[in-house]
Amino acid sequence: MKNWFYSISVSLLLIMHAAGLYGLVYGQTNFYRDLSAFNLALTFFLFVVGGSRFDKPYLLTLITVSAIGLAVEIIGVKTQLVFGHYQYTSILGTPVMNVPVVIGLNWGMLIMSCAAV
Repeated sequence: MKNWFYSISVSLLLIMHAAGLYGLVYGQTNFYRDLSAFNLALTFFLFVVGGSRFDKPYLLTLITVSAIGLAVEIIGVKTQLVFGHYQYTSILGTPVMNVPVVIGLNWGMLIMSCAAV
């Protein structure tokens, strides 16, 4: 069952990224910019459900890493000590203390992917 879902997940991600690249190259930036939060959230969902591991320890680690990533971003936005001066706009969706939740999810995917490699 996992193989077909994995194949669909990878195909969907490839299509989404190819469409985004097309939009950036041909000036459709507003449309694709508005889809950024959806793209990141769907990518996280496919990462979790379509991934090769879907057990309790893995999910707890992913949630913990995502929460730590979000916390570091919040500290960075509030203090400007971690990454310098920056801020997020409302384009990426629902924020927690001025940091979109999808940023924490992104950190979780990034760290877990690097750990897997």
